[in-house]
Amino acid sequence: MIGIEDAYRGQAPKAFIKLKAGAEAFDFATLQDFLSTRLGKHERLAAMDIRDALPKTPVGKLSKKELVEEERQRSQACA
Repeated sequence: MIGIEDAYRGQAPKAFIKLKAGAEAFDFATLQDFLSTRLGKHERLAAMDIRDALPKTPVGKLSKKELVEEERQRSQACA
């Protein structure tokens, strides 16, 4: 999860999800409904992205730097 630009809050959370093999896909509304009883309103996701793979560091941890850079480039391309 990383922070993305949000006009009201400055930043809002965006989830990057890799489904396990055989797991059923879901949409953003389903995830929002699931999280509505588990998170406060200020913690809820603004966006999600389901991927086949997530970037990893050489140690095997999630590389948030790459995700942040991808989002920065995506927002610049849209502007």
